[in-house]
Amino acid sequence: GEGEGEGEGEGEGEGEGEGEGEGEGEGEGEGEGEGEGEGEGEGEGEGEGEGEGEGEGEGEGEGEGDCPGNRIDDPSFESVSLSSWQGFSDAYGSPFCDVTICEIIDGVGPHTGIAWLVIGDVFDFDETASAQQDVLIPEATEAFLRFFLSIPVAGTTGGLDIRLDGVTLFSVTHADAPDYPIYRLVDLDISTFADGGVHSLLITGFTDAGDDRLNFCIDDVCITTLGGEGEGEGEGEGEGEGEGEGEGEGEGEGEGEGEGEGEGEGEGEGEGEGEGEGEGEDCRDNQVLDPGFEDFDAGAWSGFSEVYGSPFCDVDICEGVNEVAAHGGIAWLVIGDVLEEDETAWAQQTVLLPEASEAFLRFFLSIPVAATTGSLSVLLDDETLFTVTEASAGSYPTYQLVELDISSFADGAEHDLLFSGFTNAGSDRLNFYVDERRRRG
Repeated sequence: GEGEGEGEGEGEGEGEGEGEGEGEGEGEGEGEGEGEGEGEGEGEGEGEGEGEGEGEGEGEGEGEGDCPGNRIDDPSFESVSLSSWQGFSDAYGSPFCDVTICEIIDGVGPHTGIAWLVIGDVFDFDETASAQQDVLIPEATEAFLRFFLSIPVAGTTGGLDIRLDGVTLFSVTHADAPDYPIYRLVDLDISTFADGGVHSLLITGFTDAGDDRLNFCIDDVCITTLGGEGEGEGEGEGEGEGEGEGEGEGEGEGEGEGEGEGEGEGEGEGEGEGEGEGEGEDCRDNQVLDPGFEDFDAGAWSGFSEVYGSPFCDVDICEGVNEVAAHGGIAWLVIGDVLEEDETAWAQQTVLLPEASEAFLRFFLSIPVAATTGSLSVLLDDETLFTVTEASAGSYPTYQLVELDISSFADGAEHDLLFSGFTNAGSDRLNFYVDERRRRG
């Protein structure tokens, strides 16, 4: 839509322009840096003292897309010969492809640029391939590994694993191909690895000989951290361009009056023109009411469960499974959770989608237990956008982000969003959990 930026602009660093100087820079964040020229230029070099990372250049955050401060060298495999990636393929020698040497399968090639990682693409013999990179992950309270995955063809059997220091974080097989016909974002929490050390990231897989190919395509790999010392969280457009430009340069020059400068109007960079903080990085201008199901009794959602009456849970009335419950807040949507009888359940909301060139539906999904059969579908105006079954549980042991392109629906009209599923009677449960990501802070 008009004027919608791409950079998310949190500006939530822990040390934005703390300004422990001696009162240089009169005013409360305006005209900072009058001593030695600190803070000159709108948004350029802001927070370079203790508030590093804030607003580096006007409108940054678009260059790195959704991955501010990416720790991966050559995340989209454009220059692998010059980067830190090490690759191997039994069949081809290297797993790295570009459009001049590799075939695009069912419309899937690189997600961005001209290069991507392919594991598989072999007909009549077995293939094993991998890509590895050592990555320094700074100390931080949160860290995430994100990448785009597609399985455009699955004519034989095989699997793909993502590992960090030998720990398997994510696995898919040929059976998951219906979930990844085009590129989908995979978002993994790796906060336990954010210790300031170097860690080994390994993308590895195999495909068995068959009459047709199995392709695992990966692109745009990202490791990003949040809440590290002095790190500004998003690099959205023009962070700090309102009041308080140049915070934190030198020893607090340009910050308010005396100690603790920058805490006044210069605090929370990005709240001027670089906003995007109100709704966090997760979903700017969210058109869904009560996205986290926290007020499900208020009527934004309609819901039905054949067994329980309502599919909405909170921690007071439902227990999580395998340490998975609400993704954020205290409530979430549950389809399943029934032992010895069939279950059908759904949740529906009518949503106004403004006219726009692009629109996306994003939600978090987990299948923490899958001891019987069933499925979950996501529909918009009765058009099925996404379906998973019990066979996909290995891809969703914890919450994973699902991102769907719904640009064709962005016409200024109302549309019916429906989460609908069923589980069959069995000796144990099948649970589909859906929730939204809450804003950090």
